[in-house]
Amino acid sequence: MAEPVKQQPAAGRTYGGRSHEERRELRRERLISGALEQFGTLGYEATTVKSICEAAGLTERYFYEHFSSRLDCFEAVFEHAGVITAERSLSAAASAPMTLALRVHAGLEGYLSALSESPELARVLLIDAVGRSEKLERRRFELMRDFAAAIEREAVDLDPDADASVSDQAHAITLALVGGTNHLAVEWTRGDLRLTKSELVDALASLYVAAADVGL
Repeated sequence: MAEPVKQQPAAGRTYGGRSHEERRELRRERLISGALEQFGTLGYEATTVKSICEAAGLTERYFYEHFSSRLDCFEAVFEHAGVITAERSLSAAASAPMTLALRVHAGLEGYLSALSESPELARVLLIDAVGRSEKLERRRFELMRDFAAAIEREAVDLDPDADASVSDQAHAITLALVGGTNHLAVEWTRGDLRLTKSELVDALASLYVAAADVGL
């Protein structure tokens, strides 16, 4: 006699008050958190799928439910780190008084605070991601372009007489500022730049304001 076919749980069925999709998303969040801890502490090369799962308190079965490989997971952690730093920077700038100098200063403060408060995040975002894959290289430059675009929008919004379009020269200046900020953040994260966070914020903010004076 054939055994009865086991019924698969319905997609909408709940366990412990959470749906299947909610529990799945919670597992992904735990994996991202565990992976950030491992990648940011041990580095990419020393981190394994097993160590990520142990940090997340989940089995490898659940890892492969969300990620195809260690690199795939690292790319997701990089995206997570990028979201955190962007949100800290943009929310800090939006809360500052409506002058370019104060908003730039606040945005830089928010960005560097996110990095200093989580060395793991800083390592993933600024150091271990560099040259890791072609996809990550594209995303690194896309994030810097996004940051530049946010600065340009802010500059236009704060100046009622400004032209809504940004010239190619002004855009090049903004990209140079963002690239320089990224490089100095790397040096500072590594401990090679011996400035306090406040000193680095002040130095960078002065560059942005000077650039605005010449046509940013």
